[in-house]
Amino acid sequence: MSGVVRRRGWVAIAAVGFFVVAAATVSASTAQLTAESAYWRAGGRLIEVWDGKSHLWAMNADGTRRRPIADYDVNARGGASLSPSGRMVGVTDTTSSPRSRALECAREVGDCDEVLLVLKRPGGGTIKQFRWKTGTTGVATVSGPLWAPDESAVAVMADHREEPRIVVVDLRTGVRSVSRARSRRDWQPAWSPDGRRIAFISCASDGSNCHLAVMARNASRRRVVRTID
Repeated sequence: MSGVVRRRGWVAIAAVGFFVVAAATVSASTAQLTAESAYWRAGGRLIEVWDGKSHLWAMNADGTRRRPIADYDVNARGGASLSPSGRMVGVTDTTSSPRSRALECAREVGDCDEVLLVLKRPGGGTIKQFRWKTGTTGVATVSGPLWAPDESAVAVMADHREEPRIVVVDLRTGVRSVSRARSRRDWQPAWSPDGRRIAFISCASDGSNCHLAVMARNASRRRVVRTID
């Protein structure tokens, strides 16, 4: 998981592995909670916290009414995130079909050939599911989801055979837009405040020649903003 809190402007971050936003112990009314990442949601009324173990939590800004909102296994190949309004949770994972192959995927990364995005009510049932084929096996991880400010779309980063691509899913239509540039790896998407553009880091397949780039939410009008040393 990765994130940055800004009142104005927007930013993309290039990182290897996990970007730890916070490492602290948050007091709740009943017990202590080890927090490995934390994010503001619902206009500052809620704080989303991952405990570094098995759950994503939400609590009021003063630490009260702490509750689990999604399972989030540290060994899983997906991610989870509360929506900006706090009304939904998005969960991503790798999978496959038919069911027998999905079981193999759960045990062995190389047998995964689908990405799964599930929208849930915090701590409750499923609202909607999206799944799509990656074209072949070899999906290692999928990060995100990263919510658009108006909650109409999410961006996820699917690492497919060491060639990460940013996938934007329109939650109303199910239409997917994928960042594509020959022999380049696209990382760390970040939405603009108006939800029309996405900033991201793009590098050559060997990790060199990186730059900060911007594209429209449908993956069109891709352009380089600045080269990164």
